[in-house]
Amino acid sequence: MSALTARTRSIAQALHPSEWARLGLMTLVILALNGFGWGIFIFTVLPHHFHYQKLGVGLGVAFTAWTLGARHAFDADHISAIDNVTRKLMAEKKRPLGTGFFFALGHSTIVVVVGVGITVAAKAVFGAVVDPNSTYETLGGMLGTLTSAGFLYLIAD
Repeated sequence: MSALTARTRSIAQALHPSEWARLGLMTLVILALNGFGWGIFIFTVLPHHFHYQKLGVGLGVAFTAWTLGARHAFDADHISAIDNVTRKLMAEKKRPLGTGFFFALGHSTIVVVVGVGITVAAKAVFGAVVDPNSTYETLGGMLGTLTSAGFLYLIAD
């Protein structure tokens, strides 16, 4: 018997039936949320591509974002936060089965809320910013020019 098989068997025996149920429920929630996210992309974003001035969001960008998000889950600060809470719960003689799940759920909720906020802000402002006759474009151009000229003036000898 390999070490992996022995380790898997010991984990399977260590979990109580109620913990297996919780683990199954967490797995279903993860799969449902992933399915929901991909469903939103496939049925709302992909058909329209949200093109604006040759900008678009295709399947490659979505898959790259999903993959980078999955890789982000293994960043050292996330692992150490989950490890710290897990160790604290174990020291209190509790079984920390859902620590990583709830950390990820909270973190991803914040990311989604921020993403929705950025999307709403971008849709509200983007059209006005790229219009050469808009106040935003005129004011932004003036402030950019004044900032650059002011900096050059300050560093001039």
